[in-house]
Amino acid sequence: RAALRPRAALRRGLAPHALPPRVRTRLAALPMRPSEELSPAAVVEACLQGLQNPDDPSPDAGYERLFWFSTYACRKAVTARMGADSLANFTKYSELSPAVQPFTRAAGVRLVDEPTIIPGTQTRGAIATVGV
Repeated sequence: RAALRPRAALRRGLAPHALPPRVRTRLAALPMRPSEELSPAAVVEACLQGLQNPDDPSPDAGYERLFWFSTYACRKAVTARMGADSLANFTKYSELSPAVQPFTRAAGVRLVDEPTIIPGTQTRGAIATVGV
């Protein structure tokens, strides 16, 4: 696994207590799975904050959160069709993904616009677009 994930070995040397306690508490409170109560902006913020600190509150928690919030088609696109079917493969391949790397351990990420929401239809739910 370390050969496929070169940064993982470096990351493992960073003790969980290296983050300030308030940051670790905030990361632990982020939702791990979708919920109807979450706004589009809250979903994006949870995913991005998880990617900024992908190994808190547990190893690969940020990638796991992204897996559960992503559609099957999104998982395929993010992992070049290698990690859509299982959490283990998604976690392994998403870390190397050019779509995810700009957000992984980013010093800062912010939303630039209010979400644009396209109402749902009989065959799908609403779709939101959020600029970051």
